[in-house]
Amino acid sequence: MNSRLRLLFPSTSHNMLRFARSADLGVWDRTKIAPVFVAVVPDPDRYVVYAGEFVEELPDPVLGTDDPDMAVAEVERLLSGWA
Repeated sequence: MNSRLRLLFPSTSHNMLRFARSADLGVWDRTKIAPVFVAVVPDPDRYVVYAGEFVEELPDPVLGTDDPDMAVAEVERLLSGWA
C-alpha cells in the first residue's frame, strides 16, 4: 500500500506508532504531534488505531484490525482534517 504517512514522531515506545508534522519538534511541541496513533499488539499481531491525545490514559480505540493496510487507511482518514 502506498501512503502519504512519512514522518514518525520519535517516541520511546517500541509498540506505538506516532506521527509528526515536522522533524523539528523543539521541546516536544505538541501542536506538531498528530492526534492519531497506532498501537501494535503482538501475538497475534494486531493494530489498534486511536484518535486523541495520549496523556495519562489511552483514548477509546477507533479501529482494531490484523490488517496493516486497513490501519494505515484509517490513520490517513483521521488525519485528513488535521490542520
